[in-house]
Amino acid sequence: MDHRDRTSPGAIVRTVKTRVGELPEDETAAASTSEDRETSSQHGFSVGGVTSEMAEQTDFEPGSGVVILSVEPDSAAAAAGLREGQLITHVGRKSVSDAKEFRKAVAGVKRDGLLLLRVRSGRGARYVTLRLGR
Repeated sequence: MDHRDRTSPGAIVRTVKTRVGELPEDETAAASTSEDRETSSQHGFSVGGVTSEMAEQTDFEPGSGVVILSVEPDSAAAAAGLREGQLITHVGRKSVSDAKEFRKAVAGVKRDGLLLLRVRSGRGARYVTLRLGR
């Protein structure tokens, strides 16, 4: 069935080419050194620095923030809408360029405090608030 069979007369139809893929496993490993990766069950997600391979596949530049590498199901992070592949550019009002800066910024938040993150994805940027565990 052709798409013209399902549209109303006079409708404008545009064809958009997309490329769907996965990051290679070795790229995840490249971002998994202790310096480039931050994992915390307290927050429910892990992040890593933007690699050159990621930059080629996204519009994220190395040093522009940290990429969410995984989100624990049923965590506060998942409930707040954090997803793998999103870019965190700020913790609070401070910009973060890598996992080391992210770790330092998060360490400055009180144990039972709120973690404010500026998150970029294909749909733009937004702020997400997570309550840190006890």
